[in-house]
Amino acid sequence: MTTTTLTFENLPANEATALNAALNAAVNGATVTIALTYNKVTKTKARIANKDYAALPGVESATLIGTVKKVAVGKNGLYILLDATTTRAPIDTLTGEIDGDAIGWTSIKPAGIKRARVLTPVLA
Repeated sequence: MTTTTLTFENLPANEATALNAALNAAVNGATVTIALTYNKVTKTKARIANKDYAALPGVESATLIGTVKKVAVGKNGLYILLDATTTRAPIDTLTGEIDGDAIGWTSIKPAGIKRARVLTPVLA
């Protein structure tokens, strides 16, 4: 079993502990769903709600809900890849409607996570 402790400088200690447990479970094959408040910290162009993706009604654009697909180190450091289709549903460029066959991939950096809640129970 792989175990790594990530640093989340902007999270309360209890949320960081729970998020670390969830991410480790995901790395080891568990299906884990999380909810985050996230402020973009990368240089990539920000996606615009209801233009680049269909936002979930009543949810702020900083809120991400998704299933953890990957935790890895890339050329720009550590990242977490989420299937965040719930809050970032892809829009079909031809019809302007939600594309039900596409996935709302979202890559996040630990420094941008302001709040976290694990939605899938993680068994120790």
